[in-house]
Amino acid sequence: MVRQSIIPEETALFLAQCCQLTYEQQEQNRSFSIPWPFQLVKPFKAHSFGMEEWFGFILESSLAIVVAFRGTKSDVDWISDLRYSQVPYQYVKNAGNVHSGFMGVYESCRDELIGTLKGLSPLKPIFMTGHSLGAALATLHAFDASINLDDRIIIMVNFASPRVGDPTFVYQYKQYIPYSLRYVNFVDLIPFLPPRKIYSPIKKSYSIYRHIPNNITFYSNQQSIEANHSIQTYINFLANKRLFA
Repeated sequence: MVRQSIIPEETALFLAQCCQLTYEQQEQNRSFSIPWPFQLVKPFKAHSFGMEEWFGFILESSLAIVVAFRGTKSDVDWISDLRYSQVPYQYVKNAGNVHSGFMGVYESCRDELIGTLKGLSPLKPIFMTGHSLGAALATLHAFDASINLDDRIIIMVNFASPRVGDPTFVYQYKQYIPYSLRYVNFVDLIPFLPPRKIYSPIKKSYSIYRHIPNNITFYSNQQSIEANHSIQTYINFLANKRLFA
C-alpha cells in the first residue's frame, strides 16, 4: 500500500536538499550555498557531548521560513546518539520522555532558535527539517515551537529519523503537529534505533521508544550501511518519485 504524502514531494525534495546543505555548512566551517530565493537569517551551533559544532541554519523568503538541522557527522555526535536513557521533555507540560542525547543537543541551541523565530513574521509558515540526528532535533523543535510560538503554522519533514520519545511524547506531539512527515529508507538501519524497549540495569526499568506518526517508506539498497543512510539516497528517491510501501 502506498501512503499519500500530506506534503508536496517538491517541498520535501527542497527540504532534503536543505539537509544536505547542513553537512556542507559543517564541512566548510559555516559557509554553504544559500538556495534562491531564500536569505540566511542565522547559522547556528549546538553542543554535542561538550563540543560546539555547526548544526544548521534558519532561512527566510517572502513566503516561508526554513529551519534545518544537521545529522550525525563527528565522533561526539555518535556518542550523543548512543545515550539511550530518557529525560522529561521540558518545553511542553506533561509531554512524556525523550532520548537524553538528542535532548542535550537541542537544549544547547533551543533558546537561540526560539528567540530568532519570535522576531520573524508570524504570517509565514515555518518548515522544520533534518536528517538522522538532525531529524530527531527537528522533531523536538517542531513540538516546542508549536506550543511556545504563538499561532504559527509548523510543518515538519524529516529524513532517516531515529525514534525520539516514549508513547506519551508521541501522543502529545501528534495533537499539535498535523503537518508532520518522516521519510524512511526501508534498508536504512537508523530509523530502527533506538530499540522499542531498552532495559536499564542501573535504574531497573525500561525505556520505551516509539516513532511519531506519518511516514513514507521506500526501498533503495545502496549496498552499504552508510550509503543506505545517506541524505543523497533520500534526495535521489524524491527526485525519481519511486514509492514503496
